[in-house]
Amino acid sequence: MVKIFILWLDRICHIPSGSLRVELYIHKSGNINGALRYWKSTLGVNDIAVRIKNHNVKTVRKTIGDTYRGLIRINVLRSTDLNRKIVGWVNGVIDYWGVV
Repeated sequence: MVKIFILWLDRICHIPSGSLRVELYIHKSGNINGALRYWKSTLGVNDIAVRIKNHNVKTVRKTIGDTYRGLIRINVLRSTDLNRKIVGWVNGVIDYWGVV
């Protein structure tokens, strides 16, 4: 889904890759280097900011093991106009199809 989103931003919205910022949110007990390698390879990006999730309260996590790669977030810089376009597209679909 993230790859499709990035492709959509590029091909439909004409957002250059230089306007994207990628952030990885991961628990401190996760394999941070492994997750970075995975996301860089999967998304074809070189620069990923890392945000370590550190809880003061003991929690029982289900996100553990070799397949845990954290949560990836894509930020679009200077995206006010893009947000307005998307709202317009959504409203157009709602108006056309009568969806509420």
